[in-house]
Amino acid sequence: MNTIRTVSISRYLAVSVSLIALTVIAGWYANLPKVVQIHPTFVAMQFNTALCFLLVSLSVICRSYEKISSSTLLAAIAFLVGLGTFIEYIGHVDLYIDQLFMEHYVTTNTTHPGRMAISTALCFLMAGFALIVHNNIPSLQLNKLIGPAVSGMGFVAFVGYLFNIETAYGLGNLSAMALHTSINFILIGVAITLVSTLDKPESKLFGYYWKESSLSVALIVFTFALSQAVENWQKQQVQNKLNTQTQYTAKTLKVIVENRIKALNRMATRWQYSDNLTQEKWQIDSLQYVADFPEITAIEWVDNNLMVRWIVPLEGNEMAVNYNLSTEKKRYNTLRLARTTNNIALSPTVDLIQGERGFLIVLPLTKHQQPDGYLLGVIAYENLLQALKEHVNLSNINLSLTENAQLLAQLKNESKNDTNYVVEQAVNLKEGSWELTASYTQAYTTSIRSRLPEIVLISGFGAIFLTLMFLKLWRDTKKNAQQLISEIKQHKKTKALLSYEENRLRTTLETMVDGVVLADQSGKILNINQAASTLFGYQDKEIIGQNVRVLMPDPDRSQHDSYLNHYLRGGTPQIIGIGREVTAIRKNGKTFPIHLSIAHMKIEDKDFFSAIIRDISLQKETQLALAKYMRELERSNEELSEFAYIASHDLKAPLRGIMQLSNWIDEELQDNKSPEVAEYIKLMQSRTSRLEGLLNDLLSYATLTERVGELAAVDIETLIDDIFQLLNPPPEFKLNIQGDVKSLQTMTTPLEQIFRNLINNAIKHHDKESGTITVTSKKMKNGYQFSVCDDGPGIEPQFHKQIFGIFKTLKPRDELEGSGMGLAIVKKLLDSYDCSISIESNGATGTCFIFTWPENAKFKEVFNGTS
Repeated sequence: MNTIRTVSISRYLAVSVSLIALTVIAGWYANLPKVVQIHPTFVAMQFNTALCFLLVSLSVICRSYEKISSSTLLAAIAFLVGLGTFIEYIGHVDLYIDQLFMEHYVTTNTTHPGRMAISTALCFLMAGFALIVHNNIPSLQLNKLIGPAVSGMGFVAFVGYLFNIETAYGLGNLSAMALHTSINFILIGVAITLVSTLDKPESKLFGYYWKESSLSVALIVFTFALSQAVENWQKQQVQNKLNTQTQYTAKTLKVIVENRIKALNRMATRWQYSDNLTQEKWQIDSLQYVADFPEITAIEWVDNNLMVRWIVPLEGNEMAVNYNLSTEKKRYNTLRLARTTNNIALSPTVDLIQGERGFLIVLPLTKHQQPDGYLLGVIAYENLLQALKEHVNLSNINLSLTENAQLLAQLKNESKNDTNYVVEQAVNLKEGSWELTASYTQAYTTSIRSRLPEIVLISGFGAIFLTLMFLKLWRDTKKNAQQLISEIKQHKKTKALLSYEENRLRTTLETMVDGVVLADQSGKILNINQAASTLFGYQDKEIIGQNVRVLMPDPDRSQHDSYLNHYLRGGTPQIIGIGREVTAIRKNGKTFPIHLSIAHMKIEDKDFFSAIIRDISLQKETQLALAKYMRELERSNEELSEFAYIASHDLKAPLRGIMQLSNWIDEELQDNKSPEVAEYIKLMQSRTSRLEGLLNDLLSYATLTERVGELAAVDIETLIDDIFQLLNPPPEFKLNIQGDVKSLQTMTTPLEQIFRNLINNAIKHHDKESGTITVTSKKMKNGYQFSVCDDGPGIEPQFHKQIFGIFKTLKPRDELEGSGMGLAIVKKLLDSYDCSISIESNGATGTCFIFTWPENAKFKEVFNGTS
């Protein structure tokens, strides 16, 4: 009943999934985004996803109706679609299955239009595989492992939608699982798990506790996947924070550079409108800028010949005075660009004369509309990053500034980066760009890392443990209650059975023909049945309580106690457990023979003995009478055999005389006898010959059972062929020997007699001049079976039993010579070895004699007189 219920639940769940899948498929064809995409911010269920749900659910329904082939085919298609999609993600290839059936038109966050999520593909891969294996190897019950795993993955995605944990239903920037997809996976996973109950409730993987095991798998998958989703969500939050902070840092760096350009541009403007600007005034003004902007290593005035003339601060920059900038290509090109465009220009990265790496801000100077040299701001990258540190909190970040993959400068708060959180942000300037790489320090990420994933994992496994413990206690309690109820019922049944058995035993003991006596280990009689009381002539009250030796005559009476003590000390039993004939004594003192069987019982460490006593007085008398009868029978048989021998021997002499006289008469009347006399003489000779043959057969029959001879190896084909040839059959007769018995160990003479009589009958009673005799052999369980078949006239069914009698023939002896003893001899031989013979014939065509023959072990029993 429970199996039928679970199969029905599985079927209903599969039907629900198929209805949802059909609705989504219809939504794609009818252009109904609200059906495909439940909410504009949610992910849409792709067409291939809905199609696979339809295939898997139909596979479960087919399996519930025992349509194994259809179920396997549908599951295999879903498996291949899931496998193909999974390969597309892993191998970064396009197998052109994403929009094979439907062009993707729903706007949603997906990297591959029409492609289901990688987690969705994995679930279909597992679901299809579970159904295929279950359809082909149902005893493995693998779906009890995979079905809960599919439900667990679907439930994780569902929880992700509930608590806005995007990493629970999406993986990075890949396509995510839709909300109704997660619901469908929860349902179809349960359906796949329950469909297995169509077969045995126990499985090879989980045994009797498959429900707890399946629930464990689902909870473990859910707990592990949720903890991973929470951890990925946490990492995503930290990464988003780093992204925002890096973007702000890059923007601030750009603003710092632009502000320095603006400051230098103000200096250039004052240069242009100052007619009485002296070197001293310029240096005082420039020193103020250097003091305000420490990242500016130096401010220089370069004349039109590209020679550095003025520089502040002078200390540390002495080598730059009168330095010809045209000697260095990057500096020269930047200066020429600024003059050509009459605008600010930034140089590429250069090695500064001060020994650092940096860049130049070049502003072309004019006075009275004539070139008047250049204003240069020299900025070192290290100083620039230090200035950035004053504007942005970088205490938890390690920064590196690169240009064309070449490191420019670094700002390290800790030597160890957390490689899980790294962001690259471009800093776009006027003539080029830098790459700003930011990473959180490992100490910082360790300090802010939440223990929520571990809490989810530990609490999840704790909940699993408590759930399983509760289920185990509930199952054990239910099992114990059922067992208790069963034991109570069994106790009542046992009690009733014991009462019945007690009454039956009491009735049996009282109605038994044999006497039964129960005694303890001291020999005291505890109970006695009516048959024993009658047998010994005692009333119950007279005998109960006395020692059992009162029922024995001497010398057994005096030796009984010592014999019993010897047995209880571990001696060899003489009667107990064996049984033998002994002599007993009645109350009146008369002895009589009994057969005594004693059984030893141990009840609560106490010894008891039960004796069954059978009066064999009549049996003894019968045995004596039988022995006397056997002696008389043996003497009678000997006299019969002697009579048969003497009779046949004494009768043969006058028969031979009669035969001789008939021959003489025939010779005397050779020329003068009439046809009638000739016929009479011939008839007399024939009957005299037949009488002699009859006496020979009679003697053979009388001595047939004398067991003489030895076992010898007999080649069956040779034996039968020799007999056939010795019988001198007509030339037209053929012998056919077939069967699986080639040779056997047996007595040759009786087997030869049987075959000779049966083959001779087949030849003699044939109604045609030609014929075929077939002898077949076959090995049986306890011996052999032979058949002798001919194609003669057959024997009518009413004569089948009659033909085995002595002197029985079916034709007058004047028509067919024979004594009628052949089949009688065969029957007597087979009877003496406990074998059988039967006949098969319809009385029209052919006769088959089928007889059995024993193995050599049977002959040994015959010789030893045990048979």
